[in-house]
Amino acid sequence: MKARWSLAASMLMSMGISNAFAAPKSVQPAKPRTQFVDAVDLAPTLLHAAGTSFAPAIDGAARYPAKLAETKARRWREARQYSTPFAEPLEIFVRRARYDDAFTDQK
Repeated sequence: MKARWSLAASMLMSMGISNAFAAPKSVQPAKPRTQFVDAVDLAPTLLHAAGTSFAPAIDGAARYPAKLAETKARRWREARQYSTPFAEPLEIFVRRARYDDAFTDQK
């Protein structure tokens, strides 16, 4: 079950979600980055690019080029994906002859 959740995030990044948005002409062409980046950074990056403010409690960090210049590159051991602990949802599937039953604890 855990493999599916981690696979979803890694697949999003490998499909190029981080490169799916056009940048302004002032942004230089792609250069290698040393920063730790994950799918959780997508929302803060889009909000920062739009010029809106967002709560500091939001997970992830803005990876917009102007913002990258302000921040120090963090080592991967110092980076964390989520700032708050959370439990993965419980899902149980039972297959019988005629019916597929599913139970989830999400509300």
